[in-house]
Amino acid sequence: AVPMSLIKPSYDQIMETGSVTRGALGVSLDNLSPELKEYYQANHGAPIGTVHAGSPAEQAGLLPGDLIVELDGTSIQDTSHLMSLIAVHRPSETVKLKIIREGSQKTVAVVLGDRQKLFAEGAPRRPASPITPDNTDSLELVGLGIHLERLTSRHERLFGLDHDPDRYVITQ
Repeated sequence: AVPMSLIKPSYDQIMETGSVTRGALGVSLDNLSPELKEYYQANHGAPIGTVHAGSPAEQAGLLPGDLIVELDGTSIQDTSHLMSLIAVHRPSETVKLKIIREGSQKTVAVVLGDRQKLFAEGAPRRPASPITPDNTDSLELVGLGIHLERLTSRHERLFGLDHDPDRYVITQ
């Protein structure tokens, strides 16, 4: 069974335009593990793993490691709950997200992008960089679909790691 609140917006769009478009933030989300629950001091929400280059999330100032706990006043239970709530919004609609970043709550307005365009096959998600760890903070292993980012102090705190300027984290 699908709740009517999820079906009605799609039905209305089909009747109005003949098709359905869905909004998107332009992020990859993680699951809220027990370790992350402890880190954020929260039992619910959707942690951002990656913010895609040029996405609405990037334009709104969202960062990897932010925990989305509310969308337009609705408490976010988990990643799939957030995705279903975003999916009922159309591109160009503005949503207000309450996030937790480094122990503080913050509200961010995001103008949603078009999901189909943001996640189209072959759409660039971040610029490619040469594999030269000594001169870049992000890398793309072309052909493998793997993206790396230099470990930041934020990653170190989030994952309890020691500082190492030559360490990278896989972001996608």
